[in-house]
Amino acid sequence: MTDVRQKIIQEFSKWVSFCGTRSGCPLKSHEHLDPLIALPNYKSLFSPRNKPINKEKFDKWHRKSVNAIVKKGKKVAKRSGFSVGWAAKIINLYLKERCYIASQGRPNLKNVIHPPIDSRLWKSIKKKYKDDNSIIDKTHIVTTLKGITNYEQYETIIEGCRLIAKREKYKLIEVDELWQSADCRL
Repeated sequence: MTDVRQKIIQEFSKWVSFCGTRSGCPLKSHEHLDPLIALPNYKSLFSPRNKPINKEKFDKWHRKSVNAIVKKGKKVAKRSGFSVGWAAKIINLYLKERCYIASQGRPNLKNVIHPPIDSRLWKSIKKKYKDDNSIIDKTHIVTTLKGITNYEQYETIIEGCRLIAKREKYKLIEVDELWQSADCRL
């Protein structure tokens, strides 16, 4: 891969993560969000010399990264509202673009990354799985990003997404296939 392509993918992944937080996030500016997007140790996921990553190692990395972003984000926000939900969305959007769309990262990474959770995904899950309490009881324990106040809640939502992925024979990130944009048709 060329250095230019690598730089474009990294910068575009940051931009996607930034734009995905524009609606509802208590932090809005590049000045506040860019340092949070850059905070996780992505090198451990994207170094070309790394071995395949498994679910347990990724989930440990994800929890540590989310908690670091929450800690710094709450200081920057200086008010309530910056939550585990927002921190996870920042990471998940970045990884969706860089790993799943651009096919970068350690072997098996695209099989373990999480879908970005937001109101449109919750709405679609509710619509499709409304009669399946095994899924809804997990994915809908809260239904706002600011409502995801601890990592255990987030893990429960992801467990529900894993049930969907297993049922549909998706990678976990592919649960995002249910996400619907604002009724636009191409």
